[in-house]
Amino acid sequence: MLKSFIVTGASATGKSTLLKNVVRFGYRVLPSYTTRQPRLGEKDGEDYVFLSEADFLGKNGSGEILEEDVSSCFIKDSGVYYGTPSFWVSEVSDGGVVGIAMTLPGAEKLHHMTGVAWFHLVCSEIERYTRLRYRGHTDEEIGIRLHTGMWFRDIPKCAIILDTSETSPTLTAQDILNMVGI
Repeated sequence: MLKSFIVTGASATGKSTLLKNVVRFGYRVLPSYTTRQPRLGEKDGEDYVFLSEADFLGKNGSGEILEEDVSSCFIKDSGVYYGTPSFWVSEVSDGGVVGIAMTLPGAEKLHHMTGVAWFHLVCSEIERYTRLRYRGHTDEEIGIRLHTGMWFRDIPKCAIILDTSETSPTLTAQDILNMVGI
């Protein structure tokens, strides 16, 4: 059976690309909740579960989001909420899934509740800028995304930190799969 794991990281550190690589090995990806609009090519329920702000806050109030403090889910610069669905606890425990937890409190809680490996991706600001520019983002959008990386500064010691600045997502995926024992 495949061992589940979770991934965190700021924008443009390689999370989505990493997930595309591990899916080839039989992993199923768990989508996070967000109130942002879908980007080109993203599918609701596959990449994220896209919610209105009212629906997100309702899920938070009813315990359907792991993060208890809704302020830890809010990215002030972009006015968007991200949250970790509570049902991930049973899904992750069953094995064979990987989730991108969009907040450190959600990832830490999920890690402590399930014991699954937690990988936090970091990347140099120059490389993140290059990746965002390649994706076609404006300087204003890039500035906001680089600033939201500040949200991921104080990484708990229970996370395994991987630097994706100078490695391909395929190698990072292989490193993670080796660490979780595939």
